[in-house]
Amino acid sequence: MGIRKNAVHLTTTERDNFLAAVLTLKNTIANPAAPVAQQISIFDQFVAVHLYTLSINVPGGGVPINMGHQNSAFCPWHRYYLLQFEQALQAVDPTVNLPYWDWTDHTATQTILFQDNFMGPNGGAGGAGGGNVQSGFFAFNAPAVLPAWWPGGLAGWRVKTQLQQGYGSTLQRSFSSFTLLETQARVQTCLGKTNYETPDSFRTYLEGGLAGSNMHNGMHGWVGGNMGDPVSSPNDLIFFMHHCNIDRLWAMWQIDSHQGSAFYPASGRPQGHNLNDLMWPWIAGTPGYSSNNIQTDIVLPNFAVQPTKRPVDVLDHRAMGYAYDSEVIMGIALDQTGSMTGLTPDPMTGMAPNITKWEAAKRGVSALLHDCETAYTAKEAYVVAGVETFRNLAGVNTFTQIFSGAHFGVVKNTGVITQAIFDANILAQSPGGGTPLAAALTDTENNLVRAPFSNLPAGEQRYLSILTDGKETAAPLLTTLGTPAFPNTIIFAMGFGIGSGWDGVDYATIADMTTKGKTARPGVTQVYHGESAGVIDKFYSDSVAASLGFNLSVDPVFDLYPGENVHLRFDVTDADQVFMITAQGFDFSDKNWDFCLMAPDGHHCGDTRDNATGTESMAHGHSHGSRTETLSPFLVTMKQQSGRCTIFLNRNGADSAEWVGRWAIMAFYKADPGEHVMIMPSISDLILPAGAPPVRGPLYSRIFQTPAQRLPVRAISGKPAHTLAMGLPGITATSNEPPCAVAINIYNKASHQVVLNSTVKAAFAGEDIHLSLHLTDKAGGSFSINTIVARLVAPNHSLGNALADIKR
Repeated sequence: MGIRKNAVHLTTTERDNFLAAVLTLKNTIANPAAPVAQQISIFDQFVAVHLYTLSINVPGGGVPINMGHQNSAFCPWHRYYLLQFEQALQAVDPTVNLPYWDWTDHTATQTILFQDNFMGPNGGAGGAGGGNVQSGFFAFNAPAVLPAWWPGGLAGWRVKTQLQQGYGSTLQRSFSSFTLLETQARVQTCLGKTNYETPDSFRTYLEGGLAGSNMHNGMHGWVGGNMGDPVSSPNDLIFFMHHCNIDRLWAMWQIDSHQGSAFYPASGRPQGHNLNDLMWPWIAGTPGYSSNNIQTDIVLPNFAVQPTKRPVDVLDHRAMGYAYDSEVIMGIALDQTGSMTGLTPDPMTGMAPNITKWEAAKRGVSALLHDCETAYTAKEAYVVAGVETFRNLAGVNTFTQIFSGAHFGVVKNTGVITQAIFDANILAQSPGGGTPLAAALTDTENNLVRAPFSNLPAGEQRYLSILTDGKETAAPLLTTLGTPAFPNTIIFAMGFGIGSGWDGVDYATIADMTTKGKTARPGVTQVYHGESAGVIDKFYSDSVAASLGFNLSVDPVFDLYPGENVHLRFDVTDADQVFMITAQGFDFSDKNWDFCLMAPDGHHCGDTRDNATGTESMAHGHSHGSRTETLSPFLVTMKQQSGRCTIFLNRNGADSAEWVGRWAIMAFYKADPGEHVMIMPSISDLILPAGAPPVRGPLYSRIFQTPAQRLPVRAISGKPAHTLAMGLPGITATSNEPPCAVAINIYNKASHQVVLNSTVKAAFAGEDIHLSLHLTDKAGGSFSINTIVARLVAPNHSLGNALADIKR
């Protein structure tokens, strides 16, 4: 069936197709042969079903039950109800999936979702309990200028008389303040519940039956009007998108070790709410059930011919044919062949001694798992991942699973798929043998990408990350695979090493590997080249970020001497909802690195120096001195391991005055909190990516040097290698110890994304490269461009041939 996405991240085409399908259901009579007075649209039948389920008589008599609310079946009843609605949409347009309304994104809700070209605005004057919606696609009268997809003959969005419940024939809304929408902090609390149905449970918190929870019930009331009325709420399309988000959170909670019937009450609940009870109206004609709200002039679908449904039947949402974009599946393939014993061509500063490609690659995978663990803790998304190595030994293609058991699972620091377990298990592996690339892709696809959840739903977009030299030395060859061979998998591939020699890289083959899968969305890099340890870090960081829906903002590398810190500033706008930030110190030592996140007003909202993420007391800069900060409105999740800090910064409902502005991530290398030297990045630093060669000094020079001899770029005397390398500061260090590099990647998840595209007709010297800047195809909103800075970086001379003869 497909992936249900965040509504504000739909493309314009996806949004319009969804709206066209909904309005077609509203415009399509389900029973055209019936008298006009009894005719009802397919959409209105769904409204009626929800109305009738509020008071159901069950076999054996007793007090009527609310079949889908205020008890255990709240989640399963609405799950199947939404599925039937989605299937009705897909009968109109098979490409449509039901999107969800993420109410934690307050700004996008206001500026994108509730606009005329999407869900329409708040109600205006008049109406009982809410104002009439007076413009957009859900107003009483159709827009004056109709989109091409508008169903012929549809006069406007009219609420059927029998389903108005006193609200009139015009859809009504009465929004509360956007600052009162739910927050990511509440989502964290909800997903942290351990039981489905106890007094302090996931379900009661989600539905709104616990103090402090405002998710389901509160968001109905926030919209107001028809949505604020339990009876008539499905008259507003936002009902279905709201409940889709409710179902998404249940789905995430379930895959986090809460799957199966053991996490649902088998008995002791009202009839209809226990694990194996029938859920009305899907009772297949079973006698003894009736609704007290049935209206004689409303015709419902013939549920007698439909299969019965019980809570046990809908516990697995993937088996029902759909998944969510916040549950990501990734398989990781790691080259364990002989070429990985070669030294890292550019080990960065601070590495002692030089390390092999194998060691650098292991650290990269470990960092990826670290990022996934942090995403889990932040509840931004859950990543299901597994790792395998590949090689050919004595003519046999060999694939080694690094994790035991199922070999894959949700990556979290309390589970069986963790960074710590990977770091321990990979120690038993050492490189050697040949390179079977086609077999590596196929095995990883079958056993790590498609195996989770029995490859359900079929056709789900998943991810594969592979690092290798790209030199095929074992059959089968890539030419035996189709293009694409894995049409639902996005492949990220990295070639690591110099471009020639026994341990070089075949970059053309690296690029060919990505064509065996699906093409990623605009702005996402799938092919990575590089010779420095920093590029491995970037490859794995980018792979995680792209799979979670984040976009790269800036990715500099800094060289710091002991006692120094760098302030990397980055701009936050109202279009941004959440940031993912990674910072890796390349000595991989936690004791040497500290990181701090500073808000626009100067206060610290996250600091590894005292493990603080809220209230903190510390010195933090040359002009601020010592101060005590109060808990910020932002939600900051910060995790550090092996010299790496990963941060998820969520707006969490903060207003523009607090959120919008210039933030800073500070990295301290062996720095005393009270005494340190601040390094301010130059323009050159900010636009020089991790994979670029140094702007001063010869390429690959550091592989020949001892760690003590490896100087940061700013300490290399002489003319910059590139004329655009302006503003490089002089040496400022006061320490005689060697420096160390730190790579910082800042990613954002925003309602708008601007992408710089480059195209070249042919890959040879002298051919023009064309650059274009454009807004990706996102629905709604607007943007303006103030400044564009771009830079192309390439070495004047390659030392690949010089390195080819170096012994291991």
